[in-house]
Amino acid sequence: MAQLHLTSILWVFTVFLPVISQVRTVYSFVGEERATETYSKSLQNALKLGKKSGLAKGLGVGFTYGLLFCAWALLLWYAGILVRHKDTNGGKAFTTIINVIFSGFALDQAAPSLAGIAKGWAAAANIISMIEGDSNSSKRSDDGIVLPKVLGHIEFCDVGFAYLSRPNMVFKDLSFSVGAGKRFAVVGPSGSGKSTIISMIQRFYDPISGTISLDGHDLRSLQLKWLREQMGLVSQEPALFATSIAGNILYCKEDADMDKIIEAAKAANAHSFVQHLPNGYDTQVGEGGTHLSGGQKQRIAIARAMLRDPKILFLDEATSALDAESELIV
Repeated sequence: MAQLHLTSILWVFTVFLPVISQVRTVYSFVGEERATETYSKSLQNALKLGKKSGLAKGLGVGFTYGLLFCAWALLLWYAGILVRHKDTNGGKAFTTIINVIFSGFALDQAAPSLAGIAKGWAAAANIISMIEGDSNSSKRSDDGIVLPKVLGHIEFCDVGFAYLSRPNMVFKDLSFSVGAGKRFAVVGPSGSGKSTIISMIQRFYDPISGTISLDGHDLRSLQLKWLREQMGLVSQEPALFATSIAGNILYCKEDADMDKIIEAAKAANAHSFVQHLPNGYDTQVGEGGTHLSGGQKQRIAIARAMLRDPKILFLDEATSALDAESELIV
């Protein structure tokens, strides 16, 4: 029953968490009262569940203790009959009664632990099945071929793909080739699979049919960790970590010195605004980069990709938040 009450509390927290994380948007649209009402309604649901949980727990505990006392009474009554008929003596009867009572207490104390163990087994079974699935695939980081040199020739040959949650094909029989050292643009409406193509080249997804190759080698035959080290990515929504600007840029290449960081920042047109910040490259960006504007976050993300000097660079609408001048420089 306590688990039910805890679940209701977690449900309320889950409902209200997006409001807390997007509090600026709530204030921008003057949605404080609506958020408060939603939270209050969530608390009412939790209260109802709590009342039901308490009632069920009370009935369960009362029934359990009633049954326990009845069992003790039956045990004492029957032991008395056995002693009177001289089938046993008082010492043996008393020892048996004590053993039964303490065994019952032990089972009562073990019941919650057994429930926890069962949940652990169920959760572990899912995790182990996922690990075994990855072990049987070629997605392990240390398996596969490492090419001595990367030219950057990428080819899609009759590739078909669909997400597991959405059976409709994202694309079917997709074929194109990107020459080494060439720029290639994929243009299409939202949801047409542009970002999916990048994810498939990085092997976050594998095609259902067809092959994707790098310099004539199927991506599935290459070592995954090495493959991703050859690539740089600037996504539509740049992901920054709650650390300094320098720490975010260094994320892709921890052994780079400050000169390299500044060089990458200049290439991304980020150095100009960073040097005007109070702490320069030591300025904290906040959780998810909340202390920076959208354009500043994108330029930091571009600098991070440039610092690696990747053989293959993916720009997924990487300049959507930049002004025309900054976009031209980048």
